[in-house]
Amino acid sequence: MRRSGAPLAGLAVLLAVPALSQDGELSSKQSKALARVAEGKSFLREGRFAEAADAAEQALLLEPRYPQAYNLKALALNRARRYEEAVAAAEASLALKPSAPEALRLLAFAHFCTGELAQAELDASAAVDAGPSDYDSWGTRALVRLARRDKAGAEADLAKVDEIAPSADAAQHVRGLAKAGTSVCGVPDSSGPGALAMLRERLGPAGLVAAGAAGILVLGSLGGVLFFSLRPRPEKPAAPPPDADPVESDGLLAGKYRLSRVVGRGGMGEVWEAVDQSLGRVVAIKNMSAELGALGAQGREFYLKEARTVAALHHPNIIGIYAVLDLPQGLFLVFEFAKGKTVQHVLAESRRIPLAQCAALLRPTCDALDFAHARGVVHRDLKPANIMVTDQGFVKVMDFGIARRIDETVAAPGAAPAHKRDARGLIMDHTQTVVGTPAYMAPEAEQGLVTQVSDVFSLGVCLYEMATGRLPYPGDATTAAKLARQYVKASVEGPGLPPGLDDLLADCLDPDPGTRLPSAKEFSRRLDALVASPPRPA
Repeated sequence: MRRSGAPLAGLAVLLAVPALSQDGELSSKQSKALARVAEGKSFLREGRFAEAADAAEQALLLEPRYPQAYNLKALALNRARRYEEAVAAAEASLALKPSAPEALRLLAFAHFCTGELAQAELDASAAVDAGPSDYDSWGTRALVRLARRDKAGAEADLAKVDEIAPSADAAQHVRGLAKAGTSVCGVPDSSGPGALAMLRERLGPAGLVAAGAAGILVLGSLGGVLFFSLRPRPEKPAAPPPDADPVESDGLLAGKYRLSRVVGRGGMGEVWEAVDQSLGRVVAIKNMSAELGALGAQGREFYLKEARTVAALHHPNIIGIYAVLDLPQGLFLVFEFAKGKTVQHVLAESRRIPLAQCAALLRPTCDALDFAHARGVVHRDLKPANIMVTDQGFVKVMDFGIARRIDETVAAPGAAPAHKRDARGLIMDHTQTVVGTPAYMAPEAEQGLVTQVSDVFSLGVCLYEMATGRLPYPGDATTAAKLARQYVKASVEGPGLPPGLDDLLADCLDPDPGTRLPSAKEFSRRLDALVASPPRPA
């Protein structure tokens, strides 16, 4: 998977012409693709984000190698708050046109809004390097750095915005967006970093005015004034930071944890770095209150059960949960704080990972999964972003927070338990609680069927991506594509990879869980054998 980048790109370049035919003229299909992108841009201005994404998709059917159409699709998906899909679209654009600032900004903004702040900063820095005169890129990195509590770095970026922006109003606008922080992610029609280019084209730099203290951007428009709230979405109000506990005036959570800074933000809440005052130990604390508040007592009990299940997993290759705090002011998970790089970050730096190194990274990952599976626990969201290499060189599997047991009834409200075993004795449990990242999910997992071999499918996707630098199925791929095995063989995507890798991946990506590779242990054994075998003669 392509990883390096920056937040959302504007649409100023989206009407760039696709590659010309040999005689220097646009073909009929290329002309139609250009028209679809222009139509999508109009939809985007009108707030019709799904239609804008559809127009981009139509353009890509006509002209598959059209990076600007992917940019339009990524921007529309970002503004529709479909961030995982936006990542896939931006990466597809970068595969066609590496180091393009527009796609890098789109990618960074999507990562920012999924809480992958470290990756977002990598993306934003790549955008700055690729387009040093583009003040949107500098503003995007400032947004990310402020969220990561790097005030000095953010201020340096904003100073650069002041220097190169076409007007003081434009610079002020970027500052307002950067300081709005993660609240820009909750607004479907927010102008957000990277939409500035489109706004400049539509209004001119003088049409941008920031109204600062009110948390509102007021944008002059052709038809009057548009108001875009920078507050979080009303249906998911942001929870107050844990150290604002009204019960404990000493600033400690549960009487012992001192919160220092937010280090991440994901689908289930914010993650804080903290110190356990009783042990002098640095820990991470996830505040799950904001997401669980709307689920009611039954949903809360469901996630408490899952958290306690994971807390019982003690393995050197699993980020462990130290405590589950069910407090009046919210639900908090206290877990091991590990510093290092995720495999996603390694991919961002190296594009591809040699097969021997893939085996070295996935061997302990398989050990962790095999340990969990033996205890009836499935991860359900295995991906490179959830595999960390610590500064000490240890591999740790993260985010077992959505793992669940499959030997007991744990279902969302209204789900009917339906345990059964396949021919190999593996428990198949059906639930209405469908979780995970689409590009890495087994087809049965997309339908709510939970089993250990769903994690084996995800292992196969991880290996494919690590070895080739691309996903076998992009984030917007349909279940039908997975069922039909519509992916390019790894040996084709990555020249020099052994054909035996294709056989291993075919067994992992088997759409039928009953005939898929049966275990993480078998995956590791076969990958090690593949690495140890001598290369075939040419």
